[in-house]
Amino acid sequence: MGKLEESILDFPKTNATSGKTYAVPIMVSLLLLSIGMILRVMHWPYGSLVLFTGSFSLIVFCLIRFFSKKKRGLLESLVLVCVISFVIGFLFKLMYWPYHNFIFLFALLAFSGVFGIVTFNLIRQK
Repeated sequence: MGKLEESILDFPKTNATSGKTYAVPIMVSLLLLSIGMILRVMHWPYGSLVLFTGSFSLIVFCLIRFFSKKKRGLLESLVLVCVISFVIGFLFKLMYWPYHNFIFLFALLAFSGVFGIVTFNLIRQK
């Protein structure tokens, strides 16, 4: 067997541990979420359905990706909380549900934690 055949056979094993297996489904979920936001803002039909589908699938794939990783640190946990809270905040905002400001505030706090950790690591490396 050549290297190409071996790499094709090893594809699920190598990418399942790194989390790259879920890149395409997450991109499709982000595309659905973006299309749903546009449809919802323009008040076109099926905007809510596409928005819910994109939001739900993005949260599910992010959770699956997070729990499939073997190494999970504080930064990965904060990124997951940040993504989920921003998605839920946008969903609450576009559906005109209450308390979307508090959800966005929580997302900004999670984002500031991620930004602080990344900045601290960059300064420490220099």
